[in-house]
Amino acid sequence: MKSFSHLAGVLLVIFSIQIAEASSQVPAITFQSLQQEVSKEFQRHNFKKVIQLYRDFKEKQPDQFIPLRVRVAYCQSLAESGEIEEAIEGITETLGDVPPELNSLKLQYDLANLLFIERRYEEALSIYQKILLQAAPYNEMQVKVRDRLALMKGRDNRKK
Repeated sequence: MKSFSHLAGVLLVIFSIQIAEASSQVPAITFQSLQQEVSKEFQRHNFKKVIQLYRDFKEKQPDQFIPLRVRVAYCQSLAESGEIEEAIEGITETLGDVPPELNSLKLQYDLANLLFIERRYEEALSIYQKILLQAAPYNEMQVKVRDRLALMKGRDNRKK
């Protein structure tokens, strides 16, 4: 009986220490506050801050849900900061998580443009063509894609 009460006392001390440590830690940022901060910094064109906010959140809370809007702003910030390959990876991953009921044409277009910048022309061309097939009701997107395809065709003609 004495060892049980001793064990209970030790456990109580351990739990008290853990509770004290937990209460002294800075509370974790919520994904709602992340979304607000990222949106604010993105609108200010403070792309480095957006990247930092995203990475800090991901590091501290790797299993926490990150809204698509935040992921897209992060990827666009990477592209604006010159981290093109990482932006391509992020957009590709994000596109895989976009629900079918959402229109992902703009994100696909951004991916194709980044691939084009990286001289990954075949991949870019494939995505541009998919956009044309999907974009029937979105005339503005069709015009943009057709302009980009004409640019690619002009590049090909100059090579010959």
